Amino acid sequence: MHRFIIIFLLILSFSLPLSADSQETAVSFSVSADVMAIDALWRDHAALRLSLGADLGDGIAISLPVSCTFDRSGGNEVLLDVALSLLVSPWITGPYIGITLTQIALFIGPYIPQQPIHYLHELVFGYRWEVLPGFFIRPSLVYREPADENPDSFSYVSALVPTRRRLQFCLDIGWVFSSIQPGGIREKEVYR
Repeated sequence: MHRFIIIFLLILSFSLPLSADSQETAVSFSVSADVMAIDALWRDHAALRLSLGADLGDGIAISLPVSCTFDRSGGNEVLLDVALSLLVSPWITGPYIGITLTQIALFIGPYIPQQPIHYLHELVFGYRWEVLPGFFIRPSLVYREPADENPDSFSYVSALVPTRRRLQFCLDIGWVFSSIQPGGIREKEVYR
């Protein structure tokens, strides 16, 4: 895992925009939903995934994806997955890379296995398009357990929820619902 973190930090440092300007940018808050949940119509699972995000400016964003997978292939397990992710995009919109800072997967509902809590990691490669002002589309490829740090947990979860695979394609449709301009309050107080 240490090698993975070092490689990620190197990629992160090379992908940050190189600008000497320290302009303050607005912090934008968004919500998005993965429309790939439509595959529940023909598969043995329903995977609902919502994300809350905060764009901190300069290509750095924080995301809180919450997903719930209902497996109907036999055991009727329900898997709740909550993560805190760091997203880095060198050009604000366009390609980005993401890594989970922390992630917990736990089984909930009437069928709870012997080991209900698991700590996993994900690496995300994606692209963000602004389709209309305030609306975006974000296709991404999620790679679970890239460093194989918790192979027993991943195997355990995958055995109980067979539709949860190492690679997953997501198509988020999102809306930027609020923006806060840093320093805006201070400027108003100076002029009073």
